[in-house]
Amino acid sequence: MTGEILNIIAPVFVVAGIGFLLEYRGIGFHSETLSRLAMMVGTPCLVFSSLTGTSLPDDSLLRIVIIALSAVLVGAVLSGPALLVFRQPWRTFISSLSLPNAGNAGLPLVYFAFAEPGLTIGAAFFFMIALVQYTIVPA
Repeated sequence: MTGEILNIIAPVFVVAGIGFLLEYRGIGFHSETLSRLAMMVGTPCLVFSSLTGTSLPDDSLLRIVIIALSAVLVGAVLSGPALLVFRQPWRTFISSLSLPNAGNAGLPLVYFAFAEPGLTIGAAFFFMIALVQYTIVPA
């Protein structure tokens, strides 16, 4: 069990250590470049490969899509009235209250907990959340 936990945590510490050494030596590191590369290339490639190479039946993927959309809808329905009661601007808060962080933290956690089948389910869920976030949610 210790080996499994170490396999999960070690890459995080190695990457953090490399970043620390680069900054300590004065080399610097432009995290914005890496972040954009991960969001514009890495994440879409991960989602595409997970969804095209899945062995899950289509009805299971459809169920995941419905669950993701339901989760967003429930979050919006529950947070909308609260924003009105507390007189807060809904455009500012509705997306953060109704959309989960299904990508940055969610996908690695699902992969480490449930391996490849879990990653496929997580990628489908993330895809729907991202689709809602970038098409429906107000700016």
